[in-house]
Amino acid sequence: MRWVQTWWMKYLPWAFRIGLFSVFCSTSVWGGNFIVDKDVSVVAVDANASPPHAFTSVAKDYVYDIDIDPDSLEVRKAAFSFKFENLDSDKAKRDKKMRDWMNIDVHPEARFTLKKVVEIDGQKVGKGSFFMHGVSRDIEIPFSVESDGDQVTLDGSVTLDYENWDLKIIRLFYVLTVDTEITPHFHLVGSLGKGGGS
Repeated sequence: MRWVQTWWMKYLPWAFRIGLFSVFCSTSVWGGNFIVDKDVSVVAVDANASPPHAFTSVAKDYVYDIDIDPDSLEVRKAAFSFKFENLDSDKAKRDKKMRDWMNIDVHPEARFTLKKVVEIDGQKVGKGSFFMHGVSRDIEIPFSVESDGDQVTLDGSVTLDYENWDLKIIRLFYVLTVDTEITPHFHLVGSLGKGGGS
């Protein structure tokens, strides 16, 4: 084995070695096993504004790394992030206003990292940190995990006060005020593979 190590160090260029290491690190050895079907999954944020009306901003893309025990359906690991530029409320002017309010050039994304899962009155609750607008706060997300054959569904939602992330009350078009409480929610449908995330 010593000659193999010597050959590796002497003849493989550094760039190639680094490339192989990067490929290895991107495989299922490091990623979670939950593979989300983004075509049928939804990640969104509900908001209310006055004069009274509601709107929903849908994340058109996101990055996740979730690991679920195939026998107990216990969520063993979860990390999730999205860029604010990928939130779409079906109104371009409103989206631009929201992005300016979030100052996405400085704070382009939000991310959640799970710390642990507890059960409260029969309800699974994910405790973790949510980072947004340069501020990290601990939050608790009630959620459920269900399986139907090979299909696994992960649902959850939480109500947050965006002022806790140092965001001022936003006004749209001078007359509309968005309530400080928003509700991020997710409906992730997928299967358990050998890992990888996205």
